[in-house]
Amino acid sequence: AQRGLFVVLVGLDGSGKTLVARRLCCQGPEQSRFGRIRYFHWQPRLLGRLDLPLPQPGNLPRKREQRPSLPAAVLSAARLLKNLVLTKLAHWLRVRPLLRSNSLVLVDRYYYNYFLDPVSVKYYGPAWLLRWARRWFPRPDLVVVLHAPPEVLLARKQELARAELLRQRAVLAPLPFAAGQPLV
Repeated sequence: AQRGLFVVLVGLDGSGKTLVARRLCCQGPEQSRFGRIRYFHWQPRLLGRLDLPLPQPGNLPRKREQRPSLPAAVLSAARLLKNLVLTKLAHWLRVRPLLRSNSLVLVDRYYYNYFLDPVSVKYYGPAWLLRWARRWFPRPDLVVVLHAPPEVLLARKQELARAELLRQRAVLAPLPFAAGQPLV
């Protein structure tokens, strides 16, 4: 029996993450080396249903950015630690069994979204805490980074202003992606 694969899809809004995931999920087992394909939006869930069918792409209202404050920083740091614990538990109890049964596990954005779009995950804490927490999140086998020119991204989705899109692009370029062993 082959081991499955834990793959994270990363990219800016409109880069095609959901489209790639949808196409992979629509493939039957006969067209893939995997017995099953499972998708999670943002982080694997400990309880509840898997994110199938995939969410419909479209423009969603952008979350309002809070002003930086000590209470916001403390609350977002607590939320980060809570999500870290839930992700670890979900990985042990759901993802690892899926991988042992030769499943392809796709995760859209994962913890990388804390770096790219902190407003969307309501993170207003210190950058050093994100760098510290990164080492404790389960490591994917593969990270697929999807790029597209700003004009294409803005034509596909209008959730982000051009200035925010360019800021996220600048963050994405040097972001270190810690993946597992190289695929053979």
